[in-house]
Amino acid sequence: GDYKASKYSNSSNLAFGNAFFVREGFATGINQDTVNILQDKYSAEVKTGSFEDPALVNNWVNEKTLGMIKELVAKEDIQELDFIIANALGIDMEWTSNFLPRKNPSELRNLYTANVKYNDTDFSWNSWDDIYPKEFNGSNKKYATLKFDASYNNYDVVKEHGGEDNYKNEIKEFAMKECNFSEGEAKEFAETTYDNITSKYKILDKSTDFYFYSDDTIRVFAKDLKEYDGVQLQYVGFEPQVQNLDSFVKNTNAAKLNQYISKLKELKPESFEEGYVTHVSGTLPKFKYDFNMDLKEKLKSLGVTDVFDPSKADLSKLVNGSAYLQVALHSANIDFSEDGIKASATTMGGGLGNAAFCPYVEKMKVKDIDVTFDKPYMYIVRNKNTGEVWFAGSVTEPLEYQGEY
Repeated sequence: GDYKASKYSNSSNLAFGNAFFVREGFATGINQDTVNILQDKYSAEVKTGSFEDPALVNNWVNEKTLGMIKELVAKEDIQELDFIIANALGIDMEWTSNFLPRKNPSELRNLYTANVKYNDTDFSWNSWDDIYPKEFNGSNKKYATLKFDASYNNYDVVKEHGGEDNYKNEIKEFAMKECNFSEGEAKEFAETTYDNITSKYKILDKSTDFYFYSDDTIRVFAKDLKEYDGVQLQYVGFEPQVQNLDSFVKNTNAAKLNQYISKLKELKPESFEEGYVTHVSGTLPKFKYDFNMDLKEKLKSLGVTDVFDPSKADLSKLVNGSAYLQVALHSANIDFSEDGIKASATTMGGGLGNAAFCPYVEKMKVKDIDVTFDKPYMYIVRNKNTGEVWFAGSVTEPLEYQGEY
């Protein structure tokens, strides 16, 4: 058709390739027009050799998957074949901004001050040490997770108190009445406290860059990988909240996933509701796995049947004479961590101030948005600019927590 495949430049971080392997002695039976299309439209390499040695295919796959898939086929898989069409890709990419473990609350760069409470508790998020290990899908096991959070203050405390002069006067009167300060002491205290409360307004605090969307039916998390040679990939996770994962996958399609992606919110002021301090937080499980599949029966179940039947297959544009597909294999792996994604298929140290002499506390209005992924979910790794999906998968068994980060 008129589909135009994107062109990718191979590097140590990204590899992509198509290849057409032909057994020696069979090359004369190949339609050159089709070979030209494979080379021009899909940048395919055409390789001729003995199919007695699987290294012909495996060395190419190893290169195009950045060494992550070293052996796709064995001798018995290919020695009876006449041609092989192969596709392989690999990425070894860092996040634009890594997930950074911050285990000590004193390292937090959020809006916490000595004179502020968010709802009814200090906004210090407790200790990070006991937050990371999480249960997943109701299991009693603890799994390794990556923490992310962001806060944005769209709560105009000065406006709530009728302006700067009124607000300072309220604080001064409180200090004189509740703390027995003299008028001079109370005035100085009001100035200091006012500055302490208002100094960080409109400042976004985040542990890492990310995008998010959450409602009663789904949680969506996205994070950009660094751009390499003009290509930027993005990880997007979709965790259904009502359906189980199997039902969600069965009933979804590219259009539905793109609708969720279009709802993703960036970490900027307009993403957060006016009149509140918004805190977005969650965890993602770390995972790593290999996946191998014989695709033949899977393709047949999708309706791709004739091409596997010697009496029905029509590959006349590829081969002069009769031909059919005998095998279809797939291999993939992925490693998702705080540093980035490897996949193939083939601090502010300032003090809190001293408000102990007079316990004036401003209670802020807080909205918490939870984007914790703790149930089976699906994900894609896509080209952020073109929308092309490089990888799609699901996470059902994350890495177990080993007691350290």
